[in-house]
Amino acid sequence: MAGINTARSLTWKSGRISLGQIEALKQRLKASKAPLKIVVTHHPFIPPPAGSNEARIDLIGRATMALQVLEEQRVDLLLAGHLHHGYSGDTRTYYPTTRRSALSIQAGTAISRRVRPSDRNGFNVITLDGDSAQVEVQSWTNQEFTPIAPRSYRRSEDGWHALGGETTIAD
Repeated sequence: MAGINTARSLTWKSGRISLGQIEALKQRLKASKAPLKIVVTHHPFIPPPAGSNEARIDLIGRATMALQVLEEQRVDLLLAGHLHHGYSGDTRTYYPTTRRSALSIQAGTAISRRVRPSDRNGFNVITLDGDSAQVEVQSWTNQEFTPIAPRSYRRSEDGWHALGGETTIAD
């Protein structure tokens, strides 16, 4: 697992990965023998599903360059926050030159009162079992968190594939 600080002091909206961070990430991942490689960032690699409030957000600066390293080092999961909106998807949907997909999983906001009117508080439950993954958003409805829109994925040599034809989830 590796974490990258994508926040920059003079911006509040867009994040970026520096060239130095990309090189450090490459070295750290190269040394890892983990069967599942995870990278955590603040800003997302993929946008929310079409039709959501943030569908036209700026993605991480230098994402394409970073994804070359992530692909080479066989990274499986990209976890992020920033938008406070839960969804997931395959990186190849947004970066068609990528040969091996990673799952990009965006976290919602579990307990904040500062959610947008169209969003509810929520969090992700990620279940991993060998070459299978399930991502489920737990969304606040009435007085409890309830599961919505679970999506299942299967890992192969070229990365992760959504089962059932779905590529993204959102609450």
